[in-house]
Amino acid sequence: MDATSTGNQEMLALLGTLVADPAVVELYERLDALAQAPAADPRIAPLAADLLAAVPEQLLAAIPEDGGIVTGFKKALLAEYAPAQAEVVGRLMAAFVERGRA
Repeated sequence: MDATSTGNQEMLALLGTLVADPAVVELYERLDALAQAPAADPRIAPLAADLLAAVPEQLLAAIPEDGGIVTGFKKALLAEYAPAQAEVVGRLMAAFVERGRA
C-alpha cells in the first residue's frame, strides 16, 4: 500500500479511529474466544455481522473499486487463524466483496 496517496492516507486515518474504538476491542476479544472453537461454532455468524457493522462506510468507500486481491492472499491470511476464526474472517472478506459490488 502506498501510504502517501490521499486515498490511502484517508483509509489509514479511518483504520486508526476504528482500532481505537473500545467496542472494536470487544469484537476482537470475541474473535480471540473462538481460538479453540470448531468452524461450525454458532458464535461465528453474529460476530462476522457485528464486525462488518463496525466498519465505517467511509472506510468501505475509500477502498478502490478496481483494487484487485493478490492471488493466494485470502488463503494465506486465513491460514494464520484457527478454524472458527478463519470462518469469521472469511465471511467478513466475502461481505466486503459483496458490498463492493453493490
